[in-house]
Amino acid sequence: MGKEVSSSFLSIPSDLWLIYLNLTFYALCFQSQAPLIPYLVKSFSNSSSGSSAIIEYGTFSSFFSFIQLFGGLFSGPLIDKYGCKNALMVSYFSSFLCYVLTGTSNSLVWLYFSRVPTIVQHAMMASRVYVTLRTDESSRARLLAYIGVSYGIGMAIGPAIGGLIGIYSFIFSALGSLASVFIIHRYLENVPPSPISDLPKVETPPSKQEEDENVVEENVISTTINTPNPPSPTLSRTKGNSICDLEPFRRVLKRKGVLSLLFVKVLLGMAAAMIYSILPIVAVEKFQLQQHEVGFLMSYFGVLTVIVQGWLVGWATRHYSDSVITRICMIGMTLSLLALSLVSNMIQMCIIFVPCLVFGTLFSNVNTAQLTKVVPREDAGTIISLDMGIASGVRVFSPSIGSNLIEKFGFPAIGGSSFFLALIGVILLEAGFITAKKHE
Repeated sequence: MGKEVSSSFLSIPSDLWLIYLNLTFYALCFQSQAPLIPYLVKSFSNSSSGSSAIIEYGTFSSFFSFIQLFGGLFSGPLIDKYGCKNALMVSYFSSFLCYVLTGTSNSLVWLYFSRVPTIVQHAMMASRVYVTLRTDESSRARLLAYIGVSYGIGMAIGPAIGGLIGIYSFIFSALGSLASVFIIHRYLENVPPSPISDLPKVETPPSKQEEDENVVEENVISTTINTPNPPSPTLSRTKGNSICDLEPFRRVLKRKGVLSLLFVKVLLGMAAAMIYSILPIVAVEKFQLQQHEVGFLMSYFGVLTVIVQGWLVGWATRHYSDSVITRICMIGMTLSLLALSLVSNMIQMCIIFVPCLVFGTLFSNVNTAQLTKVVPREDAGTIISLDMGIASGVRVFSPSIGSNLIEKFGFPAIGGSSFFLALIGVILLEAGFITAKKHE
């Protein structure tokens, strides 16, 4: 098994390694400033408005997510039209501007303004589109998961570094982002090569699950795509030149299964985001953690994400169908959120967060792979922008909702609310609401 995994990693083409490594550094730069933001918000809110730091942090996080949502929705079609290389360069340069503005902020207004350049900060989306266009259906979920691994590595290291070096993390992040602009410009092709079809696959004996897979998929979720002669990724169908052209979105939303897959992602995304999006300020205000301790806490979650993305996704998709994984993850996450509503200290939270992150991360990866399989390849950027738009969309509301719930009713209220949302998703799944038709 170890030799198969090693061979699988070594066979990854150099252009994908470039994508993964740059995304790791992108995440490291972004996450290194994350432990500092709660302290900046707390300092500025006390000196200006006098409002609760938890409420102010929730509002700030919602504003940031709104900017990301607005930019993400039109970035997908633009990636389809102008290519992943250009999108990555723009994203890394916008990161540079964000870190410079954040590092020089001296008020809440300036801190809010520092988020404006992130309207085009979508390196994760562009990377996902590149990998989608570069892979076939047999290896897509695994290689898309490596994007999560890459980001997770940066997420694991970045907060710890930021918590230790403090304000200097903004200088480090700004310079690192400029370096990424140069690397992408110099070494990455704008048009991805043809899809990979020769990556080694791990052979497993046929199981009863696999024999019945077609029957299950007809009733739940299809997991295959049939595009023997895929068109060039630069020849996307675009009816207009407007940035706000809605035709690509209408086209993909009409495909059977897209709306149901996105809807269930909203439910579970909101359930998870209400807790995770405000966790840093909760650690500061409620559990009295110091700056470096917040950094190590966030790094702990990053390490868990790397483990899930780097090993569990590949193992699960080799042994089980997407429909089975989806069901297990949704039920597991629902029970984990119920347990989370009962925690009373940080140690208990760190323990209960393990299954929450495992089930949530695995569900997110499989759901994204399913979405890319029910649309044509030339609409990959559009469907991924919708997918990531969902993540930004729920984060527009979840920090404000979560912060208000904690402020008024305490932490158990947010855990109970998240459990209720996840439970609705499970009920809809068992009722057969989540269905999809494969792209022919």
